[in-house]
Amino acid sequence: MPDCWLDAVMVAVVDLYPEFLRNRFLTADGGLYHDRASFILTKDNEKKIYEVTYLDAAQASKLPAQNSDGSGFWWPAVIENAVQMYFTEKGNADVFKSGGWVKDSLELLTGVPSDQWMFDKEGTWQHMEKAGDTPIVITTKPEGQTKNLISFHAYTVNGRQEVNGVRYVILRNPWHDTQRLKFDDIFDDISSIGHFKDLNAKPTNL
Repeated sequence: MPDCWLDAVMVAVVDLYPEFLRNRFLTADGGLYHDRASFILTKDNEKKIYEVTYLDAAQASKLPAQNSDGSGFWWPAVIENAVQMYFTEKGNADVFKSGGWVKDSLELLTGVPSDQWMFDKEGTWQHMEKAGDTPIVITTKPEGQTKNLISFHAYTVNGRQEVNGVRYVILRNPWHDTQRLKFDDIFDDISSIGHFKDLNAKPTNL
């Protein structure tokens, strides 16, 4: 789970709060027309600003080492680099090698206190009902313990449905695509659910 724990949260936050995330950039246009961008991370009510150069983002994320010229594709790399800086300061420079926690990503990007737990089957289904109103991200079990989802991975929950008594979950793989899958088929693959502690909470810029 090298960076999917962050990527899946970015997807959820962008889908729900695009203006909020845009406002976390302190550089005009999120740095799209510049060679550097500053991004705000918040945890435990502490706001920190990290400046990322386009060259740093290019080297870390294998982007072309030149200005993005307005194409807009490098903003995830800015966030990823800012998060890397944060964890390096905290003594965990290898976070993108060993893998991090969804709840940390949620808190850093939104400032909202978050949890990451495993629920029983009905509790999991009930939490997924909130998808679309609040960020819900699942993680999966290690290799060899999953059947229908990628092991040791994170997915954004985009919604749930019940059709003729069959329960479905809409999952977005941050590295690939969106699928509608039977809840019964994927439940045993899930290791945890990341979410705001208060499911009705909304992020606010400090």
